[in-house]
Amino acid sequence: MTVIDKGSWPRRAHYDFFALPFPVDVTPLRALCKERGLSFYTAMVFAVIKAMEQVDAFLVRERDGVLVRHDALVPSFTDLKPDSDLFYIVTLEAGGD
Repeated sequence: MTVIDKGSWPRRAHYDFFALPFPVDVTPLRALCKERGLSFYTAMVFAVIKAMEQVDAFLVRERDGVLVRHDALVPSFTDLKPDSDLFYIVTLEAGGD
């Protein structure tokens, strides 16, 4: 582990702006997943993406020098392969754009 000197760190302004910790009660989501036999991790990623879609700034991207606003986010994330210690990439399908 390397300790970063926050005072001289070039990314400090980004960290200070974006590092906004806050508590989230996921008990209802966990119960729903258990009841329906769903992956909590996948459901949590889905819920986070849906929440991010409510914030306009998260939908804006630069594509070939042009700013565009997407109608939806298409996340990809890593997950553990079943019965393995290896990860694989999961991409949720686009709902249209």
